[in-house]
Amino acid sequence: MRALIGKVTSRFGLALLGITIALGVSEIALRILDVARDPLPIRVLGGENRDAGIREDPEILWVLRERAGPDPVNALGLRGRLPYSTKGPRELRIVCLGDSCTYGLHVQPEEAWPEVLRDSLQVLYPDIEVTSISAAVPGHSTFQSRALLERLDTSAEGDVTILYLGAWNDMLPAVYHSDAAFVRLRRNLETAWYLQPRIGRVAWRWAHPVPSDAELYNTVAALDEQSGLTRARVPISEFRDNLRSIVSRASRSGRVIGILPPLRPGDAQLAWVPAYRHELVNVYREAGIPVLDPLTAMTASISSGAESSAASPFLDPVHPSAAGYRNLVEALLPFVRSAGEDRLATIRGVDRPMAPALRAVNGQVVPVGSSATLRLVGWLPEESSLRVRAWVNRVDCGEPRAGKAGELAFEIPGRALSRPGPATMMVRTPSGAVSIDTGIEVRSP
Repeated sequence: MRALIGKVTSRFGLALLGITIALGVSEIALRILDVARDPLPIRVLGGENRDAGIREDPEILWVLRERAGPDPVNALGLRGRLPYSTKGPRELRIVCLGDSCTYGLHVQPEEAWPEVLRDSLQVLYPDIEVTSISAAVPGHSTFQSRALLERLDTSAEGDVTILYLGAWNDMLPAVYHSDAAFVRLRRNLETAWYLQPRIGRVAWRWAHPVPSDAELYNTVAALDEQSGLTRARVPISEFRDNLRSIVSRASRSGRVIGILPPLRPGDAQLAWVPAYRHELVNVYREAGIPVLDPLTAMTASISSGAESSAASPFLDPVHPSAAGYRNLVEALLPFVRSAGEDRLATIRGVDRPMAPALRAVNGQVVPVGSSATLRLVGWLPEESSLRVRAWVNRVDCGEPRAGKAGELAFEIPGRALSRPGPATMMVRTPSGAVSIDTGIEVRSP
């Protein structure tokens, strides 16, 4: 009997050892291949967050992946250069909070409304420094915008904060849970002991399969209005709370303006979309902030039958085109000028530093679409040396690098030199903006 027990025990031990070795090898392989890094993959209807330019975030779900180049993304995961954490004494700061409609999906950075607005205000007020912060990521809901605003902290203390929220993402049906519940669940799963090994995470995913796009859209088709209000990425009660929190926080530093996302007659809408729009209007009115419904302005310059032309204000049922953004800014400017008057009065009371005196020293002829380096020499106020940025033909060229003998060298991307003719440059400093004769002539090949 003892021999039999010993034999069984030995075989059981060998089997257990084999299983342990197999699991260990599998775990090592999964980690080397980086499989199942997260126990619960992020997924939303439409899949905007699955693009290569997105990185996952534990609190905001996703932000943009940092990148350089002509369309940079800063360390905060937002389009554009990294904003200064503190506001300059002669700076008018505009914070633009939203989703892909504020980010400027499918248009160049300088064509999105935050940059068009900044350019327009800088022309109106050349003696001050105008900055705009594009606090917007494609696919973001009000839950994510609220979390992003809290993370930005002092960087988001705008003299004017403009909200272009609730266009579409909040009301889309949730894949697993609402955005807020998803963040809580994912945090709990990441600390669960049985999900620390990658094998455990693979098993969890097998037991909780992600629905396909076809299954998701079938779910949408089956939802009625009441179900849609409670099974959305942001249920309407949370939508209301998010808006109130965003408005309250933004109001601490300045004025707030609300934009109603345009809904064009005939656009396909989910049955519960009007309820979200109604809630948006109610919260803005409750807070006493000005509200812009830009649809008329965005389509004002569009003649009958021009919907498919380059001048169309929309690229699709949701996203404005470059022409639509320009029309939006024209309608928005009176609101912003009115909201920013308090700050402008304060700025004008600050002693203005002597204006910078700069000139280009290497004028050149460049082919259309080629990049170039422009060197400037001259004098800058001492406090301006850390807050200098340039635009060439309205394209952001960023901050300069130090050249020889005190020169400022700006790298001008080919996108800024895409049209024949002389290139115009605007250099912005805390003491205001100055125009520079670049001496650059862009010529066709």
